[in-house]
Amino acid sequence: IVSFVIFLAIKIMSRLQKKEDAKPETEKVVESSPEIKLLTEIRDSLRR
Repeated sequence: IVSFVIFLAIKIMSRLQKKEDAKPETEKVVESSPEIKLLTEIRDSLRR
């Protein structure tokens, strides 16, 4: 019984960790897009 509970706990923790690993990638893309766009515009204006 104890080993089954430990197995379930590890399985749940693994799922949560996978979800957390996937979130930052999508958030980084969404958050970085406006920043990257702005920085690109600044870089281009400085080149002129």
